[in-house]
Amino acid sequence: MKRFVAVLMTALLVTSAVGAGMLVTTNGNDDDQSASVSFDGCTAVDITGVSVNALADGEAKLDVYNTETQTSETVTLDSSDVDDGISVVSGTEARLSLGDEYHIESVTFVGILGGETYENPNDCGAPDDGSDAPTTDDVKAGILLTGICSDSEDGLSKMRVRSDLAQNVTLDYRVAGSGETGTVEAVAGEDVFFNVNTSGATTVVLMYEGDNVETKNANTNSECDLGEPNVDSEEIRLTAICTDDEDDLAKFRVVNDNDVGVSVDYDVYGTDQNGSLSLNASETTYFTVETDDAGDATVRLEYDGELIQTKAAGNSECDLGEPNAEPTEVGVEYECTDDGATATVTNENDVPVTIEVGGDASLTETIEAGGNVTFSNVANGEYNVTTIADGEEVGTQTVTIDCQKSDEGDDGDEGDDGDESDNAGDGQNGDDDQNGDDVPAYQIDVATGDVIEQLGVDGDDADDAPDFYERQGRLLQAQTVLADGEVTSQFMVPDGEVTKSLNGCMVSYEAVSYDASSGEVTLDVSVSDDADCEGVTLTLAGYELPGDDTTFVREHADDQELVDSKTVTVDAGSSSTVTIDLDG
Repeated sequence: MKRFVAVLMTALLVTSAVGAGMLVTTNGNDDDQSASVSFDGCTAVDITGVSVNALADGEAKLDVYNTETQTSETVTLDSSDVDDGISVVSGTEARLSLGDEYHIESVTFVGILGGETYENPNDCGAPDDGSDAPTTDDVKAGILLTGICSDSEDGLSKMRVRSDLAQNVTLDYRVAGSGETGTVEAVAGEDVFFNVNTSGATTVVLMYEGDNVETKNANTNSECDLGEPNVDSEEIRLTAICTDDEDDLAKFRVVNDNDVGVSVDYDVYGTDQNGSLSLNASETTYFTVETDDAGDATVRLEYDGELIQTKAAGNSECDLGEPNAEPTEVGVEYECTDDGATATVTNENDVPVTIEVGGDASLTETIEAGGNVTFSNVANGEYNVTTIADGEEVGTQTVTIDCQKSDEGDDGDEGDDGDESDNAGDGQNGDDDQNGDDVPAYQIDVATGDVIEQLGVDGDDADDAPDFYERQGRLLQAQTVLADGEVTSQFMVPDGEVTKSLNGCMVSYEAVSYDASSGEVTLDVSVSDDADCEGVTLTLAGYELPGDDTTFVREHADDQELVDSKTVTVDAGSSSTVTIDLDG
């Protein structure tokens, strides 16, 4: 058996009397209260003048007829039926309501409202089985047709059929003068609504078995919404949000405050930029357009082919494009050690960057966002650190490494090593040490391409600057050694084997070796057999430093003398051992 819907209230007994007087006892309270009980057709009981408090101290029993099962039943409501059948209309009114399949014959209140039984004065017993169909006169007397309202925008009018008959009947209708016809089921004891098309004044005629029952005009004076939800273009709003000057982009917002979805079009005035947006009811969406060199863009928004709003790009700055790398977010710090400086490059950008030291593509490192990379045994000198992001150079900074050496004297005190100058490999500045024993000192360079006969002077190239392997971006490694084998400085000298990408080839090599007994310098190099590799040209060169210099001094570079060099081309898939002699 279906239960009926009820909302059970916790408050009870309110003053104010409406309707017929009766003695009411509720929750043990013997105060006289005045209340009335009435039936609303066959499916509801109204109680006026008292609030029902969840029937905590009683219950209601309803004798009903179930029109679906065609059986008589008793439905009981008590405090366990919260939200199953009682609704409170106001503080002093309660309503027991049942589904359409139930016809209430009587209701008995046990423990409340005096324990009385109330009979339904309406004819709500077993419905007529249809054997005695109503006559036209019965239908005319029991049917009321009313024009309710009209939707002028969608051309519709709403009509109501109210039936006081004891059984359902099927009625035909026609709209006078338009040819529109249809049927409507008039339900016993209920209101039924239907819509007709409106064209000016509209007259609707109801018929039963071919006879006119009721005729009424549509109510065109009362406006209502009967068709598909209508779009108000004023409820579609365009707003400029912000502009990304670096990426030449601007962000806009579209808000649809209609109760129905819409599709809008936009374009950027003076350009070929345009697009379409679909928004659900009460939805907000964003879109981005390109701006001109001045950061300007004017967007026009259209709905249903009509321009509804125009907005210029906003002044607030934001990041709309790909994340941008700032060279200022790449920092270099160094710490002096006994073997030269230890330099750390930190990337504080939100995107990975690639750094090139000295402009030399062979010394290339990629640093992840928020990461760092450390170089050891870095000689004194000036280093250009170039930041590259997304394949494009975004900035270069010059870093000077200046670590002063201290020599321990015979007395244990630390003394000055003489004049301060810069100590590094080719292209780097270093210290001058006095070569008291007159031991020759050599600069050994490994570079791509051909040899530079004289460092530090402007050759015949187009850069109009003194020639150094490092400045030309060709240097792979450099070191200065005394003839007795003591290494006085190093730059980019690998610790073990390294592999670099040069001219489309993967080239592997180690640090050069110097044999003090023979004066020979040796470099072992191999080139991978890659499809895009056509070979690599390398130069191994040795220069004698001038005067008393024991490390490279940039200002003295043009006084260095080339002692020996060898330039070789190593083909793909080949290896080579390159040797030069510094023994004169």
